[in-house]
Amino acid sequence: MESHNPCKAAWNVINAETRRTLKDKCQSKLPFSADDFNNHFVNICNNVNSSNDNVNTASAIDILKSTIKKPEILPFKWSYVNPVDICNTICRLSNSKSEDVFGLSNFVLKKVTKEILYPLTILINWMLNVGVYPRCLKTTVTVPIYKKGDKLNVNNYRPIALVPVVSKIIESIIKLQVEYYFEHNYLLSSEQFGFRSNLSTVKAVENFVSFIINGFENREEISALLLDLSKAFDIVPHSELIEKLNHYGLEDVELSLFSSYLSDRYQFVKLSDQRSDLKMVTRGVPQ
Repeated sequence: MESHNPCKAAWNVINAETRRTLKDKCQSKLPFSADDFNNHFVNICNNVNSSNDNVNTASAIDILKSTIKKPEILPFKWSYVNPVDICNTICRLSNSKSEDVFGLSNFVLKKVTKEILYPLTILINWMLNVGVYPRCLKTTVTVPIYKKGDKLNVNNYRPIALVPVVSKIIESIIKLQVEYYFEHNYLLSSEQFGFRSNLSTVKAVENFVSFIINGFENREEISALLLDLSKAFDIVPHSELIEKLNHYGLEDVELSLFSSYLSDRYQFVKLSDQRSDLKMVTRGVPQ
């Protein structure tokens, strides 16, 4: 199978063989309106928490502070970017034609790279200097994507956020710098395989199988506890995320930029030709 994106090509084959089409993303004749979906998505956190009211759980921050000592390293600091950094980031964007809240797509933005390169560099360096994320870049278009099960159950749809294209570039710049800081200061567990360069679910399985084999060879009892975190990305508490970043060495203007990014966020749902009202998002991260 020859493709610039083998994973996407593989899923195209799977979808074709299982007769799944793009229309399966969200049926136009569903008994839900765009506002129904939006209300559900912004209230997911309340619904999940209400189902766990009787569970006594310790604060994630308390657990972090009691198990992982605050690193004795220099605090994280932003590095200013240049037009070459921005150009390389834009080139790495896909050629998607999905439109953001401004009607702009990756495809269009890549066509005007030269024209926006220097203004965008100035904007990003200003943000890194003052720790403020532009309010206009914090509104996302959310599209309901069918997962599995009963298509008439709103819980069987997950929200996919189409963030502003310019925000994608800024997020990529920020990610590279924070990722470098975490990796080179060994702040992440060696057994964390998700969302890290050169690691994957394959590596996680290899590590797990190796652990089992070594246990058998040493005649040890082997057991595994497998957990599936419900709505994990949708219910991330912003305040705790900021506290964790601070624990790992982000302070001052660096931490302020993340606080600004997570605050005053809004979304609306686009469903066929419908558009819901704007709703504030107080938890979760765009995915």
